[in-house]
Amino acid sequence: MEIIEKKINALRPYQNNQKIHTEKQIQQIANSINEFGFKQPLVITKDNEIIIGHGRLEAAKILGMAEVPCIVADDLSEAQIKALRIADNKLNMDTGFDEDLLQLELKELEGLGFDFSDIMDFEVDEVDEIDEDLFDDDLEEEDEKEKIKLVVECLNDTDKEELKKELITKGYRCQ
Repeated sequence: MEIIEKKINALRPYQNNQKIHTEKQIQQIANSINEFGFKQPLVITKDNEIIIGHGRLEAAKILGMAEVPCIVADDLSEAQIKALRIADNKLNMDTGFDEDLLQLELKELEGLGFDFSDIMDFEVDEVDEIDEDLFDDDLEEEDEKEKIKLVVECLNDTDKEELKKELITKGYRCQ
């Protein structure tokens, strides 16, 4: 996998991108890039259309960057690209925190004098009072209530089988 630099104005956002990024989130992403560097490349098609990284692209624009690191996913079929866009966003949403470990990490960061309030929604002063809603102890129970059925039309049987295998390895149930 090769990471290449692409000019921002050469990249095309996917017109049907379902992920919604608030201005606050884009600013937090920009703050994160400013603090840590651009550590997560965008994933793009061979035609420079974004598969993963729409929020990072907008953050890079705020920072006045001319180029961003990218990975060209030229090994994926059209169906796989569409499924990857959805899977990447959905899988990131389907996670919770281990409250005890998170509090430990936040306290350690506080002790090290690291101010992360402009990057994350955790305030240093609130480390001991983290909102219980952020922790998904009952994630499996909620997942049972919130099932989404996705129908993907593949161009041929080979693409269908490859996509099915990939989704199954990521924990999805396929019919």
